[in-house]
Amino acid sequence: MRLQNRVSLILKALSLDAGPGHTALADAIRHFKETDGTISRKAPVDFLDGSERKAILGNNGGEFKTSLYKAFLFLHVASAIKAGNLNLTLSYKYRPLDDYLINSDRWKREKAQLLERAGMDEFATPETLLKTLNSALQSQYQITNAHAKNGEKPGIMNSDQGSQFTGFEWTQALKDAGVKISMDGRGRWVDNRMIERLWRSLKYECIYLNAFETGSQARAGIGKWLAYCNAERPHSTHGILTPDEAYERKTKPVRLAA
Repeated sequence: MRLQNRVSLILKALSLDAGPGHTALADAIRHFKETDGTISRKAPVDFLDGSERKAILGNNGGEFKTSLYKAFLFLHVASAIKAGNLNLTLSYKYRPLDDYLINSDRWKREKAQLLERAGMDEFATPETLLKTLNSALQSQYQITNAHAKNGEKPGIMNSDQGSQFTGFEWTQALKDAGVKISMDGRGRWVDNRMIERLWRSLKYECIYLNAFETGSQARAGIGKWLAYCNAERPHSTHGILTPDEAYERKTKPVRLAA
């Protein structure tokens, strides 16, 4: 109960924007604030799934379980924030991605100047760029086919289990060419979780906060952040050592309790 009271104060103070398809949760949050956390049977329940509603209301219209309702609400809010479906209105760090982009009106007015400032003049005309890319891809396609016809083929082809790699046309083409097929195990996307966590930190702690306008600015800023992350920032995974210190010692990391 004490924890619920603390979370209630936090939720009342937060200003949140709900993403598309999450209006039911937004309505529940609004009701919670308007009633100052005083929940009754009139509270919105559309954001709950069937089992949660049943747990709160019972089978025969029994006593409304207020405390359980709040617990479910707080869990849904936390999950929505983590998933990016709820965003803090007054935070620069946790906002919808569109808020970090150049708005369409400014882009129409200043497109040429913005591209020139970023050193990206060549991207001003998408048709020209796409034509160049298409030519390069077609050329590489012909080179790859020529190698295959001449017997210069890879011994093994590795991929994930996407439908394009499990389809008959793809697998049969590899078999006909005598190329061994290798596929990542199901669920192996988790192998990327550490690097994905690094990219998330880089984006939220460096890129979004600095809004680099040129490639040289981005290169310098990102390099500085990575140097800080490797040499100065302690990591709990390494027992509060920096990555550089952990690498130099090459000892088994000591995980800290949460």
